[in-house]
Amino acid sequence: METVFTSCEHCAERFEAPARSAGGITNCPSCGLATAVPGGSDVLWNATVGLAILGTVVFVALAFLSGGFPMAVLTFSGCAIAAFLFRLSA
Repeated sequence: METVFTSCEHCAERFEAPARSAGGITNCPSCGLATAVPGGSDVLWNATVGLAILGTVVFVALAFLSGGFPMAVLTFSGCAIAAFLFRLSA
């Protein structure tokens, strides 16, 4: 079984985690708290972020064309809040 080395974010204990947990989280064997494991593929996340940025640009541009600067600011704020809520749920 392949492993990756990581350090606990809470107690700084260095330990081995299964390679399948790379890019995710695992519990520290020392303190038991969840800690991030480096590595993994972020291709899907990068594609999602790219599409979100593109969507924001399109929505803000359309809002600016239809309602001017105040509408563009309101639309951008809405997109930022939606992104924040999405990140909290992920």
